[in-house]
Amino acid sequence: MRHLILTFFLSVAAGCMSEGTYTASRPQTEPTFEPWVPSLSPKQAQALSPEEAKAILVARAAVEAQAKAAASPQPVILSFRADRADEGWRVFVQFVGFWDEGRADAAPGYFCTVVIDKNWTVQKIVGGA
Repeated sequence: MRHLILTFFLSVAAGCMSEGTYTASRPQTEPTFEPWVPSLSPKQAQALSPEEAKAILVARAAVEAQAKAAASPQPVILSFRADRADEGWRVFVQFVGFWDEGRADAAPGYFCTVVIDKNWTVQKIVGGA
């Protein structure tokens, strides 16, 4: 019992002396390596219908082409969500908003919606607000 109490107090003391983990107090810098963020996990990809997968591929190609045409860096995409719409598909694309200790995370406004018609043609890309 005495050993358990000593271990508890030592771990509390070590925790109090360690650097805080509040994200606002840490600098949020991009990782020094080339980032790769899995936009879809294998489980999520397997759950997609063939049409959802095609809508996501079309949306990703459109976003990358738009960045290339603007001579901008390729965006790092965090996630996708494809929804059927009257006109065809609306694909919500979430971009990396910031990096926290090398992990990508979302931020308000770092997204767009790609509107795709029933012929798989991109009608418009609406930026985040």
